Amino acid sequence: MALWATKSVLTALRGGFPDNVYNKDVIPRWDERFGGQSLLNGPTG
Repeated sequence: MALWATKSVLTALRGGFPDNVYNKDVIPRWDERFGGQSLLNGPTG
């Protein structure tokens, strides 16, 4: 279970959407806010 959770967190931090998003209504807002940018490189702005 820890590997699955880690994979999901890393996917999100890399700008993707984890395969286990419960509330899929938030995906457009996430995309609008982060635009698929990786959050692992620090703040961009």
